[in-house]
Amino acid sequence: MTMSEDEDRDRMIGNAMSLLLASSRVNHILHDAVLEIDKEMSRLRAENERMTAWVEDLQSGMYVNCVYCGHRYGPGATTPVSMSDALREHVEQCSEHPMSALRAEVDRWVEHYADLLITGLEIESAHNNLRKSVQEYIASELAQ
Repeated sequence: MTMSEDEDRDRMIGNAMSLLLASSRVNHILHDAVLEIDKEMSRLRAENERMTAWVEDLQSGMYVNCVYCGHRYGPGATTPVSMSDALREHVEQCSEHPMSALRAEVDRWVEHYADLLITGLEIESAHNNLRKSVQEYIASELAQ
């Protein structure tokens, strides 16, 4: 090999190592972000479960009304599920209730979160493929 070929090879190896390092940093940043989102989602799920139990306790044996459209759910045989479940289902469909818009927003965020997870997995896969390619390239160059 000539000096120019050696320099080109060294520059290519350096560039490959820089790309590998950058890919690794992005992978770590996304991984940390996903862990933080998972942690917050777990906290919010626990809070939601606590509040749901509280609402069910408050509503036991009472009529429940939608304050926006007036739709009424009564206790006992007329409501086959818990009243809070019946009201929640109504609220998610009630065009007059602001919670229906919030439910749509939550659905969009859940979809966005799923997209982030998929993107993170794709980046991790690309990072692993790049690492393998760099290792193979370096090994082949060193073998020459």
